[in-house]
Amino acid sequence: MSSSSQPVIQVAQENSGELLESPFWSTATNSLFYVDIDGKRIHQYKLDTDKHTSWKTSQRVGFICPVSSSPQVDTVVGGLEDGLYFLNWVTSTEACVEQQIWSHNIDTSVVRFNDGKCDSTGRLFAGLMDYHWQEKPYSEAQGKFYSFESMRRIRKVDLHKPVKRKQLERIKSQQVLSEICCSNGLTWLSDSQRLFYIDSGKYQILCYPYDIHTGKVDKDKKQTLVQLDKKSSDEFFVFDGMCCDIQDKLWVALCGAGVVLQIDAATGKELMRISVGCKYPTSVCFGGPHLDILFVTTARETVLSSGFKSHGGSLFMLQIPGIRSCSSSYPFLF
Repeated sequence: MSSSSQPVIQVAQENSGELLESPFWSTATNSLFYVDIDGKRIHQYKLDTDKHTSWKTSQRVGFICPVSSSPQVDTVVGGLEDGLYFLNWVTSTEACVEQQIWSHNIDTSVVRFNDGKCDSTGRLFAGLMDYHWQEKPYSEAQGKFYSFESMRRIRKVDLHKPVKRKQLERIKSQQVLSEICCSNGLTWLSDSQRLFYIDSGKYQILCYPYDIHTGKVDKDKKQTLVQLDKKSSDEFFVFDGMCCDIQDKLWVALCGAGVVLQIDAATGKELMRISVGCKYPTSVCFGGPHLDILFVTTARETVLSSGFKSHGGSLFMLQIPGIRSCSSSYPFLF
């Protein structure tokens, strides 16, 4: 990369949490929303005013996604420790109002929700991570990967009020994958014909044929796009969050290595590697008025490593010449 095309890296929010994750961009509010899993908070960073706001959750929150019935984003769907919730803060400046919309015998001592995202039709995919995945063989991992969708398109729902039981019964859930170590980043290319998925514990980026009309993931035709080389067992680094750009190239946070990667979605070849100045980048998302800012969430460093500044738990912004996305985050259709 020539000096004229070097990325511009800024710290948008310094040390705003412990384990930042799950960023999504809201065009309507010109804001980035993200979570602090261990801090039990949802954050909003408003780009034009540099204003930062946050709301408390009662449990660790693994991910959040926008909801179609809340275009101004005062309600999101989120994965807490024991299930899916609508999380609303319109009546509170401190804590979210929470309403559980799905739970399926989740043993919260073993698993919790981690990452989640919606496809272009508003179908939600989200996965569970096994707390003890590093101590188990893959075949014993208890994580799972689910899809959720509203069976009847609801024209208008007031999410400022409790959602009626009949409306919740319209949410269909389906287990897509099992024996997951740590369900993590997922994304689709512009044609929505392939689902790219990361199980961090298996150190892979996987690719599945995907039917956008039915939501079917063809597990029998799974391909391994990238396999991390883990020759040095004393080093911790894993694929984490992921998104794609307008050229259908993948962007992946390599947590533990302090970099984000651009990867060719067709060949798995690494095209670009950018150091973000923090050892633990956790997720990535394009945003900004022109969708040309790559936001990077990070985790706080328990032990600072040589060569890295103490920016763990901060939100970064990267502007990379010629790189942008074609769409902001898709909402859960409800």
